[in-house]
Formats: sequence, C-alpha cells, structure tokens
Amino acid sequence: DVPLDVVKKRDPKGLYKKVAKGLIKGFTGIDSPYEAPLKPELVLRNSEMSVDKCVDVCVGTLERGGYLSGDAVANGLVAPDGGKRVDLIVPSDELPAKLAEAATLPKVPLTDIDVNWLQVIGEGWAAPLRGFMREGALVQSLWFNSMLVDEFNTTGLGGYLDQQTTNWMQPSFPRERVSMPVPIVLPITEFTKKEIGQAKAVALTNAAGVPLAILRAPEAFDFRVRELIAHVWGAADDAHPYIQYMLLPGKPHLLGGEVELL
Repeated sequence: DVPLDVVKKRDPKGLYKKVAKGLIKGFTGIDSPYEAPLKPELVLRNSEMSVDKCVDVCVGTLERGGYLSGDAVANGLVAPDGGKRVDLIVPSDELPAKLAEAATLPKVPLTDIDVNWLQVIGEGWAAPLRGFMREGALVQSLWFNSMLVDEFNTTGLGGYLDQQTTNWMQPSFPRERVSMPVPIVLPITEFTKKEIGQAKAVALTNAAGVPLAILRAPEAFDFRVRELIAHVWGAADDAHPYIQYMLLPGKPHLLGGEVELL
C-alpha cells in the first residue's frame, strides 16, 4: 500500500509520465478507480518499510497461517503444499555421484520453457508435485483443476520407484486435494521415447547437453495436445504463443517422473 505521489516518483516504466501526456487512458488510480480490498489479510506499506522488513512481515504472516510450514491450516483445509515441503535440489555432498550417474543415462533435451518448469518443480513452487506430471496427475489437473495428495504414482509423493506408470486400477484413492490448475508437462519426440526404452532413470539436459536433473522411473504416454489446450485455455487459438509451443510438430508424447535437480 503506497501513496500515489510515491508511486508516481518511482514510475520505473514511465507509465505515469505517459498518462500525464494523455498517451494512456483508463489508468488505475488516475482516471480509473483503484478498488482497495475491504478486508486484506496483510498490508505492506513499503514506502515506510525497507524491503527486508516487508519480506520478514510477509513470510511471518504466511508461516503463522501454516502456508509455508506444511502444518495444518485453518478451517480444516489441506495445506497448499499437501503437508510436505518440496526441495528437489541435490545436496552439494551428493552432487558428484549424481553427476556421474547422469553421464551414464539416456539424455532428454529440454527447451528453455522446459527448463523454466524444471526450476518451478525443483524449488517446490508446484508442491506437492515432485516432477513433470505423470498421466494420472495430468488428467486430474485438466478435469478437476486440482490433484490428489497421495502415496501412489499420480503425484509422485511416494512409491514411484516401485511403480513405473500411473496405476488406474488401485483399489482406493486418498481424499485430500490441492489446487493444481496448470498442467506441468514435458513433451518429447518419438526418437527420445525409443532412446529411453525401459530405463529406470534419464538425464534431463539443456540445449548444450549439460545435465540439469535426473528424472526417475520415466513414464511416457500419448500427448493429447488439443485436449490440453481446450481445458487450459478454453479456446483453440493457434496464434497464442504458448499454444504455438504446444503445437510444435514432432513431439507426440509426454514424459512424467520425479526429478532431482543437479
């Protein structure tokens, strides 16, 4: 929450200067109303507080609410991370052995977008997801905008070394769900699928062939790209930049599995 005169002085993109010259109309706070929340859970007056202080207050509020700790949250809701923190970055003392292992594994090249998603997964921003979505997790995300917090193979919270593919016939499913409206998937080519074969792990590499992660118990399945596009965007606009990426030819499969970031 910052006074308008302070915002105008900051103006890092020069937008308020353009408003003053009449180049932008309907600008929030000037000729379009700013509708402040009626009951905010947290207010940061960063014109009166340092950045460090704002961060401390914000993190403290989230921790007290159980949103960062994995503790139970109010009103019987499931913790946003499913109750378990996710940090998939390999510890420094284990890194040499993991790099040596990665050098022996089939290689799966990643695009820049794939690398961005890998970072999201590895740092826990998509918790409880622990890797690129397997088929079970993807179907849940597309149809229910959420994902079961389970010990089976649909989210990868556990048991993935014993079971390489999504088990659609398991006798019972857990009841708790977390929000997961965005599918996080890894498209691969037919050639890459054949290279993986029956391998129990693969190395995910950047464009230069440098290993970035190990993906365990890989599950390759058909990429029903039009179904994904329809569910996520509710449209079939092939001019949309990300839809264009999804429609790139030559990648008819998706690869799911839990990752360890190197």
